Amino acid sequence: MSEQDKELSKIIELTQLQLNTNAEDVKRRCLEAISHDFCAVCIPPYYIGQAKSHLKENGTKIVSSVAYPLGHNSLIVKSQECIQAIQSGADEINLMLNHGLVKDQKWTDVEKEIALCTEIVQSQQLCIKVICECAVLSRQEIVRICEICVSHKVDFVQVGSGYKETSRPEHIKLLRNLLPNTIGLQASGQLDGYGAARILKEAGASRFALSNAAQLFAFES
Repeated sequence: MSEQDKELSKIIELTQLQLNTNAEDVKRRCLEAISHDFCAVCIPPYYIGQAKSHLKENGTKIVSSVAYPLGHNSLIVKSQECIQAIQSGADEINLMLNHGLVKDQKWTDVEKEIALCTEIVQSQQLCIKVICECAVLSRQEIVRICEICVSHKVDFVQVGSGYKETSRPEHIKLLRNLLPNTIGLQASGQLDGYGAARILKEAGASRFALSNAAQLFAFES
């Protein structure tokens, strides 16, 4: 593996969140993560236990998404999802915001969601990433979400779910300017090569959640 490969692989979260994800998909993703030395795999919560058995103690983190991909679950359901994922063995939680609340300007409810889930996850010394679907938000809405994330000291903001589109450089730059360096930025989606990764990294991304990461490395080799 080249030095360029090594540098990129250590900040990649390999994702497997398709509707038809099954046990064999999860096993394959775990083996790919080990092979390429990716920092994490992101899988549906149902498969956390299986992923643990494949990854064992090799250091690859298990990420579980809460309320993915739409985020419309109630606060109590989201909080219970966080708790259950942690109890099952997740190392990190990706929290999908309820963007409907954002559009309704129900900022108290948005803040309750971020505050409670962050408290649950960080009380276990684990990492939480808040997914901000920038493509459907106004600049003012993005600014307010970032202010709430700063107030509650989330670990990362993920720029888009990867469900709608791959993160845009302009959104990465905007959020990097709005957030302190203590909060990481995770880009998401699919990349067509190192050039695309470099553009997003230069814009301010400190980590990537990619569904095609293994293919990217195979192509470059």
